[in-house]
Amino acid sequence: MKFHGSPRRSLGVELELQVLDGRGLNLVNEALSLLDACPDRTYVKPEYIQFTVEIASKVCGDLAELHDHLLQQAAMLRDSARDMDLRVAGGGTHPFCTALGKVTPTPRYARVEQDTGYVGYTQITYALHVHVGVSDGPEAMYVMHHLRTYLPIMLALSANSPYWRGSDTGFASYRHRVLMAAHAFGLPPQLSTWREFKKLVAVSRRARIFESFSDMHWDIRPRPDYGTVEVRIMDIQPTVVENVALAALVHGLVSTIRDGTHATPITSLPFWLEQENQYRAARDGLGADLIVTPHGHTRSAYDLTAEMLDIARAPLQAEGWADYLEPARELLRDGGNSARLRRRVREGAPLRTLVEEQVTRLDTELTRRAPPGEAPHTGTPEALPR
Repeated sequence: MKFHGSPRRSLGVELELQVLDGRGLNLVNEALSLLDACPDRTYVKPEYIQFTVEIASKVCGDLAELHDHLLQQAAMLRDSARDMDLRVAGGGTHPFCTALGKVTPTPRYARVEQDTGYVGYTQITYALHVHVGVSDGPEAMYVMHHLRTYLPIMLALSANSPYWRGSDTGFASYRHRVLMAAHAFGLPPQLSTWREFKKLVAVSRRARIFESFSDMHWDIRPRPDYGTVEVRIMDIQPTVVENVALAALVHGLVSTIRDGTHATPITSLPFWLEQENQYRAARDGLGADLIVTPHGHTRSAYDLTAEMLDIARAPLQAEGWADYLEPARELLRDGGNSARLRRRVREGAPLRTLVEEQVTRLDTELTRRAPPGEAPHTGTPEALPR
């Protein structure tokens, strides 16, 4: 099994966007039509359910290039959608849609449909995936082993899916819980070496568990075919600048791991405690108490996030990229997007208004083309367009 190494500074993301009816703002099975209307399909593609269109970015050499590229691609999708009386938005789940989407007709998705049955039809969720380039398999496993301790903190910070089918789910990231019902989602096995991963792949192929690396839907995974480590645990955010901030966070953490300067706020835990942390982060977001030692000591997710951002900032500052992390600090100060959505509902906003505001936040950003340190409409709920 060959690992196709990538330059260390390289990075990319995948953004899964909701495809919405322009009037009712409900999800619609129009992803394929929307893509057909795009003047350039190089970096946009369908997902399993036709409620979703994905931006799969080019391989970028720095955060400035990634930010500009995502703005261009999102603007193209926005403009093409408008021409069809559609809209696009970034939310981890849709707050009130009750329909099941159509499966995109490709050979791979036909196999997934046969394998997952009804569970697959319910996977109507939207994530941010971050790829960081690594040189070889051993480095990928080293980075992955150390980065997994940050996963529950990333989930708490990025939580953006409290509503599902018209109800408050009681979770800050219900997206994460929906995905756990399907095959091979959640935490990966605790692997430390490239040899252990190669053995896992060999056994999985022999037992016909996975046909490709894409079938390993873990919260973090190596991608030998891309030459990256891919972090998949985070909910998508409503704006490009917030998603780039989370990509900057991952890049900064990986830099500290490579340099041996990281001091993770959570020590290595047994698998069952890692699972507990994932559950707590999904349920309570930045309000969670996370387990930080094998003996059961806990700390607040809010404090752990502040520490994580400080750890990531140092290498970003050295590369001149620190401004790209600032919207993540704004998320922390404001309690995250899940808290913002709930505040709006407490103020009397109907669920449709939540979707409308997500559409408007992205549209405003694409119109303004905000600089990296500025996150449009990420202040208090009163500042959000109604």
